Amino acid sequence: MPMRVDLDRIDRAKAAWLESEQGKSVPHLVLEMVALLRCSDLTAALDRIRVPLLVLSPASSPFVSADLASDLQRRVARAEIQYVEGARHAVIFSHAEQCARATVEFLVQDQAAFSGRGICS
Repeated sequence: MPMRVDLDRIDRAKAAWLESEQGKSVPHLVLEMVALLRCSDLTAALDRIRVPLLVLSPASSPFVSADLASDLQRRVARAEIQYVEGARHAVIFSHAEQCARATVEFLVQDQAAFSGRGICS
């Protein structure tokens, strides 16, 4: 679990809950999911994404390179990246409030961009 979240940055009760929930996972299914993710390539579909996309990327995930978010931004026309400093992999767990604020701001910004066009009211 220390690779997913910085245990010094989250509440101990939350860390205990996360560890308990992860402990319920069936190990061979987790390994199969990882294998599926590693062999899946959805790159060809990315240019079909037409809606705004917010990428909340951990600045220091041991599993996913920060370059992956940059590549995603290049491939999706309306993608925006926000790197979350101090986050490892489970960015929405360890930095939930920051991610929630960023999401609300992103949605408000997007709605403002479409106001007056008859898309959002």
